[in-house]
Amino acid sequence: MKVCTTEQEYLDQIIEPVRRCCKRYGYLPSVLIAQSCLENGYGIRSYWDNPQIEALMTYNNMVGIKSFLLNDSWTDVGLSVWPGESLLKDTPEEHNGKMVIEPDSAFRKYNSIEQSFADFLCFMTWGSNYGPGGEPKYGLKVLTCKDPSVLISKVSKLGYATGSTYPSSVLRIIKKHNLTQYDNLDGVTPTIYYPAAAGGKKEEIKMAVTKPVIINRVTANQHEVPAHNANSHKYLAIHYLGVNGENPDLYGGGYGGHFYVSKTGVCYQAALVTDKLWHVGASSGFRYIHPYARNTNTIGIECATYSSNGKWYFTEATQKACAHLAAWIMQEYHIPLSNLLMHGEITTKHCPSPYIDNPGDGPNWTWKKFKDTVAAYLGEGIQEEEGVYKVEFRQIHKGDNNEDVGTLQICLRGRGRTGADGQPIKVDRDFGENTEFALIQFQRDHGLKPDGWCGPLTWPVVLGKKKE
Repeated sequence: MKVCTTEQEYLDQIIEPVRRCCKRYGYLPSVLIAQSCLENGYGIRSYWDNPQIEALMTYNNMVGIKSFLLNDSWTDVGLSVWPGESLLKDTPEEHNGKMVIEPDSAFRKYNSIEQSFADFLCFMTWGSNYGPGGEPKYGLKVLTCKDPSVLISKVSKLGYATGSTYPSSVLRIIKKHNLTQYDNLDGVTPTIYYPAAAGGKKEEIKMAVTKPVIINRVTANQHEVPAHNANSHKYLAIHYLGVNGENPDLYGGGYGGHFYVSKTGVCYQAALVTDKLWHVGASSGFRYIHPYARNTNTIGIECATYSSNGKWYFTEATQKACAHLAAWIMQEYHIPLSNLLMHGEITTKHCPSPYIDNPGDGPNWTWKKFKDTVAAYLGEGIQEEEGVYKVEFRQIHKGDNNEDVGTLQICLRGRGRTGADGQPIKVDRDFGENTEFALIQFQRDHGLKPDGWCGPLTWPVVLGKKKE
């Protein structure tokens, strides 16, 4: 995370990751948001009394979590999403009413903001004074608490924070920014960061795609956006620029992609993913050939090009950076590989030309190589392998209501799965709490990521089309 210039800038970056993590584990978002603001001084240098806080932010340590807590009762058995690397910094601690500086304390490094918050809640869920598998020190005493003042008081009294003013400082921040407005988590998607070893078995945790460096051009392009907050971002489309120059910004009237990758592999963001742009429209003689992807549900990445002998080419740097960026976007917004498309798979336009008109020519990759590279970033496969079959079902999750949900419910019911209420799953096409509960239990039992999303990795197993 980068250094911020305003309190709101910091809040804008952490609120949704916090809410996704609290949806998965419990805990009040208002309290966790305020704790992060307090620990990191809103990411503003002038607020810090310890200049080494910048080191924590650089490595996305959002709650000041140390590397070694409660004798690793949770980390050593895989109940953590920490990648394993640390940084050393001095830290102020209060002991017997006096502030002292503890030198070279080890703090955790994380790959993303959301991973840090998830790991804090792993600690709150499983950390124990009694060794691995022992009674959690915090656990349900804090995870199910619905009153911010009671929650932060319990956290403090149980020993998480040594400062005597910690609870009052957290509550002051909650009141200042009206953070309780974020405590209602209806419709929030739970985080993907959840330990594979939640049952106590040590397993390797698949790490997420790291965020590439992205130069922010959103503010400069706001006036070009046709409609704000009008994109549900279910698909990702790849475009080519079609000129020899560079253009990281939107064209007049909101044409162009949300993101742009230059010839040297530099990534830019021109609009929010929730903004509707005119990048996959069927006008000027083109027509739609994809049944669902439209401007209202598709993110676009525009890629720089150069021409030679009447043909268009991508540089190797552009393609590598675009694949990395695409994988991160898909991970961040739960877009399945099946929804990664060329513009020319949405409409009849020959875009991106390097992959449609002259794939594999010179530095141009093929579309298959591009998708395989994205899949490699995500740790997934997109082609049929031995015992694995391509499944033509959309990715579904809690809140959906369609025929694919009904198919999932039939499969779960046929396998004897029950909901959170202990009753057999109803086949009503409504992806509610009981369906999510049954799916998560199924995913855990089959070595899948227990995120409650039925996508390209879960469908084959649910349908019995993947060898176990």
